[in-house]
Amino acid sequence: MLRVIPLSDKAVLSTSILIDWDGVKFLLDAGPGITNEIYNRNLGLSKIQLVTISHSHIDHFWDLVPLLWMRRMLGHKGTVQIVCPENDIQLFEWCVKVSQAAGLANVTGIKPGERMEVSGLCIEAFEANHAKDQVCLGYMIYEQSRRKLRTEMLEKKGVPAELWRKLAEGKKVHFKGEDLNPEDYSIIKQRKVVYSGDTAPCKELDEAARNASLLIVEATFLDETYADMAHEYGHMIVSEAVNTAIRAKARNLLLTHRSLRHSVDEVRLEANKTIKHGSEDIELFVGLEPVTIQ
Repeated sequence: MLRVIPLSDKAVLSTSILIDWDGVKFLLDAGPGITNEIYNRNLGLSKIQLVTISHSHIDHFWDLVPLLWMRRMLGHKGTVQIVCPENDIQLFEWCVKVSQAAGLANVTGIKPGERMEVSGLCIEAFEANHAKDQVCLGYMIYEQSRRKLRTEMLEKKGVPAELWRKLAEGKKVHFKGEDLNPEDYSIIKQRKVVYSGDTAPCKELDEAARNASLLIVEATFLDETYADMAHEYGHMIVSEAVNTAIRAKARNLLLTHRSLRHSVDEVRLEANKTIKHGSEDIELFVGLEPVTIQ
């Protein structure tokens, strides 16, 4: 099961998402205050294996130091993999140093288009359109594809269970004079989470978000009234974020990085207006709402 828990959602103050992917726990950004959230809510501080940092604005990384410090003070021995924009690697190595967590954290710089594997998950970076003076990343996280059998079809046809395994392995089987193709009796499943970080609309996000199980995207400003301000600072208004999900045919959408000007209810109302005109196939989550994907 894939559980997504927003730890904070307000622009400027703090941004961070905790993900539990079949027992693999990681953070998308680590804004101020999230270490206390994880510890006080008993969300598994010792279990975090990965932290991806989108860019070096304080609301996206400042709690990396207390996170590592607290793990060390509590005696947690597991190593945390920190993934960050390559240009900022010295900053995050400094975070490890001042938290006295050398040996308990590895820092890896990554460029847009590069990928790496952590605990069986593929992490792929893409370039967001946020700040003119630095590289800002979004991330695709996805698993190896798996084949799920259409068991009701196999049972109805009377296919014996000993042949199911071969079909599950993608192999053709022969039954009662007929060749059964795995494509006809199974579906390919692959969960994919896409995190935009801070960004204005861009083709890189559109491409990354295609067919995402969950798109976690910033929606800093509410509507067209704020469009000029949003684009000046490299952000999106709600309708742009929702339309990104609609174009990508994402199945679930979590809107985050909400401006202090706007309430959760205002963002949800604006988002639902856009969804109603574009696609009703998307399930919407706003702010601190958790998301669960099977």
